[in-house]
Parts: sequence; structure tokens; C-alpha cells
Amino acid sequence: MKLCNQYYARNASLTIAVFFGVALSNQMARGQSPIGPSVYFTNYFDSNGMTVFGGPRNQIYVPQTYGVVASPDGQRIYVSSPGMRAIYVIDTRSNLPVDLISLDSPPSALAMSPDGTLLYATTYSNLAVINTATKALVANPAVGLTPLGVAVAPNGSKIYVTNYNSDSVSVITTKNFKVKSTISVAVPGSFAAPSPVAISPDGATAYVVLSGASSVAVLDTDRDSIIAMIPVGPGPTSVAFTPDGHRAYVTYGSTVSIIDTASLTVTASLQIGDQIEAVGVGAQGDYAWVTHPFSQQVSVIDTTTNAVTTVSTPSTTWFVAINDIRMAIDIQPGTFPNAINLNGSGKVQVAILSRPGFSAPDQIDRAQLTFGHTGHEQSLVSCNAKGDDVNHDGLPDLVCWFDTARSNLQPGDTVGIVRATIYNSAPDALVTGIDSVKVTAN
Repeated sequence: MKLCNQYYARNASLTIAVFFGVALSNQMARGQSPIGPSVYFTNYFDSNGMTVFGGPRNQIYVPQTYGVVASPDGQRIYVSSPGMRAIYVIDTRSNLPVDLISLDSPPSALAMSPDGTLLYATTYSNLAVINTATKALVANPAVGLTPLGVAVAPNGSKIYVTNYNSDSVSVITTKNFKVKSTISVAVPGSFAAPSPVAISPDGATAYVVLSGASSVAVLDTDRDSIIAMIPVGPGPTSVAFTPDGHRAYVTYGSTVSIIDTASLTVTASLQIGDQIEAVGVGAQGDYAWVTHPFSQQVSVIDTTTNAVTTVSTPSTTWFVAINDIRMAIDIQPGTFPNAINLNGSGKVQVAILSRPGFSAPDQIDRAQLTFGHTGHEQSLVSCNAKGDDVNHDGLPDLVCWFDTARSNLQPGDTVGIVRATIYNSAPDALVTGIDSVKVTAN
């Protein structure tokens, strides 16, 4: 696996558009960013290292960083370093590198399986599949030319890889890590240049940024086909969804456009006033963080008011990772789709799934357990104190019931959101769980 010098020369002017990552990590660090949890910013050309808002230190000296992704439990940040042909592992408690994963070929974009056991890294023409416990290469399927974006379905069943120089998207099944299908995103008369990709929280669609075609391709993940093309500004560079999936933020030039995912149209465009690169939205959904690759700044968008605040940073900012812990949940266990009738029984069953090192029945604070349209609704009715092994993995899960009316779920909602606090962490950590729903009012 080698990335030739011609690749860098050929794409030098496009570096900011293609080598980046947005990760949503997950553990409340000891400090706070100016308006929320700790946030990590990477860069490639600035020698000052990574910038951190919050935590025990505000800079991490890791060389030549590009892509970034967070472990679901929030304990690790993974950062690719193409020049070093390695992926650095950062402990979020100390904000220090604690491990190194070496590769034969330079890694760029990163993604992770929902359970955190597998790390995915795009290389020159492959997708490296890495066991996070052993650091061993599990698989290395060939994809298209210059894969520069990667995203994993929320249920972990499929991986989407964008192939910049092939104008295509490779769909890989995690059953055997083979390419299941290849989707052409070619646009007549232009070089589409698919770069980043993001999957909606309900897993139904994938948004592929076409840097050369000034648009976003919307893929139906069930049929793995294009269902819409959304025009945006010239040279778009990244995309991120709000946790409820109602909006997607797209960056290009000095502008952030906001897409309404129901109508598939741009409903607002915000002028940032400087060249920007990547955008990330945290699990709380309150803010979107926007990076500035050529100036020592970060912009923060209030997602309720669209107000923009720009703050100074010690170094340039290219990529962003926001510290939000994710937990696996199952709404209406044993059924699919997860149907919720607003005129039905009046209760919604939700299972919070345990994993090794995390016992949901023992560690979830019921007094701060909320569920619904935004995840902040005080709708809890009761929980099964003893737990129940819902997914048959040998670990007891926390099963709870929530009041449908107080959840404020609405027809058209595609996800339900649970928010909670975990005991026995330092400090108590805020966590978020999201699962797809089909809401009706019959």
C-alpha cells in the first residue's frame, strides 16, 4: 500500500478539500470549551500541533494530522498522520498520545464501528480495517482511486467509501469486508470529485459532497442509489448532520449552507467571512463547529439562532472532534421498523445496551434519563431495575418505558434520542443514544 509522490503533487491545490475528518467523541473532559464539552482541532501544515478547547492541556503535539475519529466510549481519539504512515491514539483524560498504529500506506479519512472494536482508514486505493484492541490489520479491501471519505451505517452493517478520482462510492459489507456495490456519482461535463460522506442518524441516507460539482449527492442506503442532487456553493468540503437528522450543514469557501433534509433544499446560508474547511455538530445539537485552515480561528454556529461566533486559536484549524459519548439503544426492542403510534398505548419501550466495561443497569442515573424528539424531554415512566439481556450478548441491558405524549415525538421524526448521565466516571459523563423510529398518528 503506497501513496506515490505524484498523488500529492497532483492534488496539492485540493488538499484542504479532501483530507479532513469530523469526529464526534464522547467523554466530558475535566475542562470545558468556551460553550460546551472539550473539542479537538487537527491540522496538517501548522507545526504547533493540535488545538484543544477544554481538558488538561490546550495543545497536543502530534505531527502532520489529517483525519480524526473518536471511540464510542469517548476514551480515545484516533488521528491519522499520512506523512508518518500512522494513526495516533490519544487518551482523552490526559490529552496525550498513548499508542501508535503503523500502516504500510498513508492513512487519511477515518471512521469507526459503532461498538468501537474496528477502526476504518482510507489509504491510496484501499480501506484498512484495524482491530482497535490488537492494532492488527483485519482486512484491506480494494476500492476506487484515491478514497478520501468514509462513513459507517449506524447499525454497523455497511461502510461507504468515496473515491475521489473514480467519481464513485464503494459500499462494503461488514459481513466479509468485500465491496457489495459501486455507486457512480459522475456528473456530465464535470469532475465530480466525491470527498467526504456522512450518514444520517436514522441510517436511511448518505450525503456525499461532490467537491468538483458544487453539489451534494443524496444516496438511499437501502437501495444504494442516488435519489437527489442538492446544489450548494462551489467547492464544498464537508457535511455534518444534526443529531435529530432534520438538518445537514455543508461548508464551501467562506459559507455554511444548511440543508433541510425533509425537502432536500438549502434553507439558509451563513457567511463566515474567511476560508473554512470542516464542520462538526455535537450530540447535544446546540452548536456546529467550523474550522479555518488558513487562519488561527474557529467559528461556532448556534444551531437555534444561526448566530456565528469566531474565536482565536493557537494554530490553524482543519478538522474537528467534539467530545460526546455515544451509547447503543434499541427503541421498541424486537421490532423493525421501530413504530411509534402517537395515539397508541401511551408508552415507548427503550433498551439501553450494555457493553464490556459499561453496565447500563448499574451506571445509568435514572434521575437524569430523558427521551424524545430532542432527547431533553422529561418523559421517563419507569425502568426494569434488574435489567434484561435484550440483544442476547450475555450482558444485562437497562429497559425503560417513556410516556409517548411527554416525549414530544412528532409525525415525520426519523429518530428518537435518549440522553443520560453515567455514574462511576470522572466526572459523571453525559451520554447520548439515537435509534431510528417511524412515528404515526393513526
